[in-house]
Amino acid sequence: MWVTFSGTLSLGRLTRAHQNYLAHPDYHQGIEELLDFRDASIGGLRGDEVRMMRHYVQGQPEAMPGRNVMVVSTALEFGIGRMIASMIEQGEPLERHVAYSVEDALEWLRPGKSAELLALYEQRAGQTATRFDLTKKTA
Repeated sequence: MWVTFSGTLSLGRLTRAHQNYLAHPDYHQGIEELLDFRDASIGGLRGDEVRMMRHYVQGQPEAMPGRNVMVVSTALEFGIGRMIASMIEQGEPLERHVAYSVEDALEWLRPGKSAELLALYEQRAGQTATRFDLTKKTA
């Protein structure tokens, strides 16, 4: 599932976004996630908010993705993304990654398929808002 964010993010906004995509018909346990934060600011998240987010996510095992990659645009957000990933990974069988580009993120999720997935996303972008299921087979 591909989710884009914009604006200044807070624990409340991230929690609401998570609840919204859990309700999406394409969502299923173990789905691969690409979280696109390039148009958002996560630099204002406090350490206690990150810990609360970890407890929120870990308290919902049915909502755990299979693999998760965050796309960010600054070094500060890359560091915060790694901090979030490492905190959430503790005690969980998850694979998490942080990338600076969508191409690198897609390549990490699906080695050798990034160009195909990016073309599919660009084709569907106007039709499906900002999300699509990365686990569906492509042509």
